[in-house]
Amino acid sequence: MRPLLVALSFLTILPLRSTALKEEEVGSSSSSFPLVGLVKGVLLYVMAVALRRVFPADIIAWWVITGNIVLTGALHIDGLSDTFDAIAVRGSKEKKLDVMKDSRAGPVGLTAVVLAILGEYLLLKDILRAGSPEGVLFFPVAGTTTMAFGISLFRAARREGLGSLFIRYGGRRSFFLSLFWCTAVVVAFGVFFNNLISLTGAMSGGLSVGVLFGIFINRTLGGHTGDTLGATAVVSEVAFLVFFMVV
Repeated sequence: MRPLLVALSFLTILPLRSTALKEEEVGSSSSSFPLVGLVKGVLLYVMAVALRRVFPADIIAWWVITGNIVLTGALHIDGLSDTFDAIAVRGSKEKKLDVMKDSRAGPVGLTAVVLAILGEYLLLKDILRAGSPEGVLFFPVAGTTTMAFGISLFRAARREGLGSLFIRYGGRRSFFLSLFWCTAVVVAFGVFFNNLISLTGAMSGGLSVGVLFGIFINRTLGGHTGDTLGATAVVSEVAFLVFFMVV
């Protein structure tokens, strides 16, 4: 239970941190990231179902996206912007990493953010119109699970920073625990919604795209930071919604 609370305190704006934490305690909490996604998904799902009585699907989709961004303190979407600004820079890996420290958003980063939000909006709108709100429940799980996988599979681009801390203590155990939690969530809710095949296919596709994007970043920047891990989460969320529409 404590690893989940620690993970929630770092990945969301929920005020759960009340005591000082050890580095190892923070770093090893990545195994609970899929459950953080589930908590976010449940909150967004409840909101979507409640609003469905009053608003059309396009308005609900906007609320879901806004809620997801607010819950994460906009950190993941900010990471997406910084990551694409870095990728667009010509030069050494060190130069690319320096660009990510700049608080100003460049044109490439802003374009990536607009496309990601627009994509999520269009996909969520159609998913809600089709009467499948469980997609709202699961797309945050895909994002946070991809982050957990990235922490376990890739190296840190810098020695300092929160991303480096998670990567330092994340390993094989964290990978398999996060895989277990993600699988358990998909199976349990897939059976509940009578939609196991579609959810399994969408989750597999979303995670695969997220990890492939993580591999690309790992090669381009020489490792990962907190920003790039957040970027993989957003990419995985969009990919999950795409696969959920077509599977």
